[in-house]
Amino acid sequence: MENCDGWRSTWRVAGIPAAMALDKDDRGQAVARLVNAFSPTALVFAGLTASTGVFAAWLHLESISALWQTDYGTMLFRKLVILSIVAGIGSWNFRYVNRGWVSSKE
Repeated sequence: MENCDGWRSTWRVAGIPAAMALDKDDRGQAVARLVNAFSPTALVFAGLTASTGVFAAWLHLESISALWQTDYGTMLFRKLVILSIVAGIGSWNFRYVNRGWVSSKE
């Protein structure tokens, strides 16, 4: 049972509703542990997704100015703006909110 990634994924999907069913005193720590277990995986796949996006943009755009001169470029630019906002919110959550969950229960 050394490779238990499937089991961990199943536990995460089912784990949050199960954690929310716990007593109010235990709930925060259980959810914090679930989020902390998921965060490294999310960071790896976000990086992989960003890498493939950069590669696709490199294939489709002939120059940086194509970001605002072509339909593909303008849509890509809009996605980059939205991605920047989401990444900023995620960074804020990782630095402040998630740390507060763990430290408040310890």
